[in-house]
Amino acid sequence: MLEKLTTFFRESLNVAGDIYYAGSLLGGSIKAVSKGAYSTESTDYIVLKEIFQRISLKETDVLVDVGCGKGRVINWWLKKGFKNKIYGVELNHSIASKTRIFFKNITNVSILSGDINDQIPQDATFFYLYNPFEPFITETFKKKLVTLPSAEIRVVFYNYHHNSTFDRDPDWAINKEKINIPLLGINDEVMAIIKRNF
Repeated sequence: MLEKLTTFFRESLNVAGDIYYAGSLLGGSIKAVSKGAYSTESTDYIVLKEIFQRISLKETDVLVDVGCGKGRVINWWLKKGFKNKIYGVELNHSIASKTRIFFKNITNVSILSGDINDQIPQDATFFYLYNPFEPFITETFKKKLVTLPSAEIRVVFYNYHHNSTFDRDPDWAINKEKINIPLLGINDEVMAIIKRNF
């Protein structure tokens, strides 16, 4: 019973956040459309607040939401006043198309459709991921990051599980932190802040 109440409260907060920030429902689960990709879940608003209290973004950072879904993270960034260039990359073409329409009047936002490993923005400096794919895809993603021109690449993985590819690579520094919000049933969720060492 307590678990059901916690889930209801958590979902209610996110629905209220979607309506407040977007006037539309941006959350939910999106079924995986490709081998190696997980079904995606939207990051809770309270978790976004927790994560981005721990991270400093510069005005010059180019932000990428990998597996952006309907655009909750992007919309939250905008509502929090981020003026950065922002990309959303969504594997599901139908969802990407709808998200592109949602942001069509926002000049600093571009929504790309397809696999991040084929659509990685060359000017990107900061990536946010909610554990969207299996380790073998993460390995390819890591190799693509090394080809980017910026020397200051940072990746934030929320729900960082089963992705040891960065852990064993000396070219990347990893700081893992736990997020605990017991009232919402969020216990020991791992956030990994990953920085390129060169």
